[in-house]
Amino acid sequence: AMLGLIAEVDPGMHIVFIDTGMHFHQTLQYRDTIQDFLGLTGINTVHPIKDEVKAVDPKGVLNKTDPDACCEVRKVRPLAPALEGFEAWITGRKRFHGGGRVNLPVVEFAEGKYKFNPLADWTHEHVDQYFADRKLPPHPLVADGYPSIGCWPCTVRPTDPNDVRSGRWVGFKKEECGLHLETKDRPRVF
Repeated sequence: AMLGLIAEVDPGMHIVFIDTGMHFHQTLQYRDTIQDFLGLTGINTVHPIKDEVKAVDPKGVLNKTDPDACCEVRKVRPLAPALEGFEAWITGRKRFHGGGRVNLPVVEFAEGKYKFNPLADWTHEHVDQYFADRKLPPHPLVADGYPSIGCWPCTVRPTDPNDVRSGRWVGFKKEECGLHLETKDRPRVF
């Protein structure tokens, strides 16, 4: 929904896609599909720094022992340089995602930047209606029972039908990848 709103305002707006190297192949295909469908021209794909990944996750299994560190090196660290020079950024987070997001403000200030969450008060039904009204193609895994999709090793179908994010990081006390946590609350990897 957020990308649809951006396309309505400015299809050339700077958008960051973090290719962690661990996405479902359907996610990468969907990125391309939605980019073409909406005519988005400002997508900047960023990647983890290979030497950093090699240093902390040489076998590609860090997600099994320390998912916080895995997310830090594969998501958080690649995003930081992409946000340099910007005073604000926009997210698609919503309160209905539950957990720490239930009290999500529309505007935050953290790490020296404003963060706007314009969809904070949207419901699941609102998102579905937005997609239907605009005939937006859904992520292919949504139809397969995945309402919240992250990297493939850390995403399963929800374990709680009332919690859309209950299929993320199953078995760990973790509900955010770290992109929306302040530095003091994230693991120190380097």
